[in-house]
Amino acid sequence: MQSESLFIEKENYKLHLKRFYTTENAPSVFLVHGSIEDGKIFYSKSGKGFAPFLAENGFDVFVADLRGRGKSTPHPSRDNNFGMESAFEEDIPDFIEKIKNITGKEPDHWISHSWGGVHLMAYLAKNEAPTLKSMVFFGSKRDIRVQNFKKWLIVDLLWFGYCTFLAKTKGYLPARQYKIGSADEAKDYFSGSEQMGALERLERP
Repeated sequence: MQSESLFIEKENYKLHLKRFYTTENAPSVFLVHGSIEDGKIFYSKSGKGFAPFLAENGFDVFVADLRGRGKSTPHPSRDNNFGMESAFEEDIPDFIEKIKNITGKEPDHWISHSWGGVHLMAYLAKNEAPTLKSMVFFGSKRDIRVQNFKKWLIVDLLWFGYCTFLAKTKGYLPARQYKIGSADEAKDYFSGSEQMGALERLERP
């Protein structure tokens, strides 16, 4: 199995795309991570994980680091802010175009974890994907409706309470520093997910 880091240079930022493959001209898979994490949710430094597993089983695998996450730079800070729409209006189209330039076509299969699925569906709401054969979503959700102690603690108190406070006071969500997640979030990006959750609660019957 071979792996390589590919980069997309933009005017004010750089996007990272990790590739795993054993043979070229194989069916391609595009993997997108969720919130407060990066592409390493799909692979480890030792070469293990879901992405290498797919490559060892005959797929050409491309793992995205959305803007400011993983090896995509610069990372979120008080001075580096961007909204959620950057993911599905700019980053995902750029990743798909990069994959197309390498393989000759858009990725055959899309796989996401958590909030990455929301980004992919938002992209599909505005764009066509004529060669797409399948989509797989792990733990993707727009709203969590169960009511129990764990939900109140993690979602209501930690996410909508403590994380909101951190994002407003720090100018970004320092998830790594406070051991909330493996990647920091830009203030406006975090606010976008918070506002979507609030909208979902208002729409409940």
